[in-house]
Amino acid sequence: MIEFKGELSKECKKIIHKRESTASFIAVTVTCTVVLLPIAFIFGFPIAWAPIGLFALLELAVVLTCIFPSKHNIPTRIYIEPEDGIITVECGEVSRYASVEDAKEVVDHGDHYTIKFIFASRDMNMSCICQKDLLTSGSLEQFEEIFRDVLTAE
Repeated sequence: MIEFKGELSKECKKIIHKRESTASFIAVTVTCTVVLLPIAFIFGFPIAWAPIGLFALLELAVVLTCIFPSKHNIPTRIYIEPEDGIITVECGEVSRYASVEDAKEVVDHGDHYTIKFIFASRDMNMSCICQKDLLTSGSLEQFEEIFRDVLTAE
């Protein structure tokens, strides 16, 4: 078993927060566009009002995401069972699972690895950061061997 356990550094938390903000921005943009334009047409508002409303909601979403970052995407423990091929990410009370085979890319950033998945939830892709100095079980060589086909250096 390979295990990363402990509190992430501020730098890694900023990466997760940035990913979360970007994902929220995209989700709100799509949702507002899909909702506001039909409402503008249905109620006969001038089409010029739709971009103004969209901009206001986007600003609100970005501000709220920056002020209240989610604590559910900060991993406290990540462990990999090479025999089972399962990656488990524990974020407080929530655990997320993915297959090692679903890893699309593993990027070595020097002090940490980020793992991106093909068929994982948005939260799993956001929170799968393995900080090297939090390795408590296994070795970095074992980690790199598991992901040798998808491992790249930044």
